[in-house]
Amino acid sequence: MSREKIVKTRCCLLWMVIGVVLSIVAAAQGAVAQGVVAQGVVAQTAVEQPTSAQDAAARQDASAQDKDAQAAEARSARLAPATFFLVRHADRDGKKDALTEAGLRRAHALRDFLLKQRVRAIYSTDTNRTMGTAQPTATAAKLEIVHYRPLPTPPKEWFAAIAKKHAGESILIVGHSNTVVPFVRALGGKTDFEFTEDDYCPMFIVSSNGSEGQAVRINYGEVPPARQPAKREARRNEPAGRGQPVKKNEPAERSKALERK
Repeated sequence: MSREKIVKTRCCLLWMVIGVVLSIVAAAQGAVAQGVVAQGVVAQTAVEQPTSAQDAAARQDASAQDKDAQAAEARSARLAPATFFLVRHADRDGKKDALTEAGLRRAHALRDFLLKQRVRAIYSTDTNRTMGTAQPTATAAKLEIVHYRPLPTPPKEWFAAIAKKHAGESILIVGHSNTVVPFVRALGGKTDFEFTEDDYCPMFIVSSNGSEGQAVRINYGEVPPARQPAKREARRNEPAGRGQPVKKNEPAERSKALERK
């Protein structure tokens, strides 16, 4: 072979070797790059997994806190019911929207009674007779009177909201003869009492959480003589003493004795 051919052959072989080496290098670089990407994905997944677990734990904690808060609220409602004092407006001046002198005295008696109970809220309709009944207490306790509509009877949610707002406190509600008893029942109290036109002294005291409660009825202020003629007649016919019945002819005997004197 000539020298020129030998040189050309060697050059071709050299370029072939260089090409093979470059291919190997390129393949190696590609493998390295894939390995780096795979490691990055694994690392990212490893980072994301704890984050998702932390979010789930945080949500569980928040849910548990909400349940605890609701349970605490329920316990508070059960342990600290509000005390409602429900009265009809004081003595009305006939058909006028005003109080009589006896009604004004009753309103002041209501004030004296409720100041001892540390009333913290007062609700009344916007009539003169109900406002006049509530005003002495509001002035003495430095409270504003909150107006409400008497009819239709406020929903139970209204009473529940008041009981929740004033849990453990005393509340005065001044109403009318046809609203007080329905209010008592809406608060969970039981009563068969019915107001007559002249009933102004009854007061209902209801311990309630807004839906369940216990009610008692008392009289406040001036209490008129009991209108129970049958009982008074029965008392007249009671024995004067144990084993000593009243003598039927006793008045006649006394009359004869006086005549003799």
